[in-house]
Amino acid sequence: MQSTMMINCQQRGLTFVPKALDRNTISLDLSNNTLTELHTDSFGMLFHLQDLNLSHNTIRNIEPGAFSQMAKLKVLFLQGNQLTDLDPMTFDDLDLILTFPDA
Repeated sequence: MQSTMMINCQQRGLTFVPKALDRNTISLDLSNNTLTELHTDSFGMLFHLQDLNLSHNTIRNIEPGAFSQMAKLKVLFLQGNQLTDLDPMTFDDLDLILTFPDA
């Protein structure tokens, strides 16, 4: 089965990544919410995810390994968050286009 699911969760007042997302999701927009942290289990079984928009939240911390199950991830938006320090291992083994926080 081919993955074609796009999910828009922007501006929903979310404080965490929803757990009941379709595992065939390829694009997920979580922008403009109030997410503060991303953990190693934040994205569960989203193995097909290719495009993830986390911009304009209040993310301060991303645990190393938060994206480790998403080998197909190609685009990650993080601008407009409160990230100040990222572990060098956070994006290991990912071949992606990354937009970093605003300077």
